[in-house]
Amino acid sequence: MGPGWIADGEHRFLIEKTGDHRVRLTQSESFTGVAVPFVASRLRSDTLPQFRAMNEALVRRIGQVRSG
Repeated sequence: MGPGWIADGEHRFLIEKTGDHRVRLTQSESFTGVAVPFVASRLRSDTLPQFRAMNEALVRRIGQVRSG
């Protein structure tokens, strides 16, 4: 979103083994820059549904891999 001082975002994925054939996926995102306070609520409302959609698609994909 332009030079880092205006706005910058970092998306992270953490995959942790929780048992045999089990993992936990944690995704997060942080934003920095002078424009962030002015768009913070929109960033949340725009990105959270996308995170959920990606997580749901991943669960469906894993189910297909495990059953196929």
